[in-house]
Amino acid sequence: MTRNEYNRQHGKRYRIASRAKFTISMAIVILMSIFIITTLAGFNDVSGSTVDKFEYRTVYAGETLWSIASDYNDGSEDIRQTIYDICQANDVTAETLAAGQELVIPL
Repeated sequence: MTRNEYNRQHGKRYRIASRAKFTISMAIVILMSIFIITTLAGFNDVSGSTVDKFEYRTVYAGETLWSIASDYNDGSEDIRQTIYDICQANDVTAETLAAGQELVIPL
């Protein structure tokens, strides 16, 4: 029985020549499939992410970080956390706070 006759009777058989190339190719196919499926399913959609809310506030003479934070703290968190959030958002400290400065207040 010749090779062609065998292939006709039993179907064509394939042999993997290089395991490394086959493994890399399969990994690429799997990763691309995952990417396409998640994109079509909407898992990569940015519209569902939360958007930080903030307000601008001008510092007046005699104000401190504590007084500014107390205006925006509703009592649900420690006022020190509110002060920390304001400092982080504006890269300021109590020593660098100046009258006329525009602050971003995270809400």
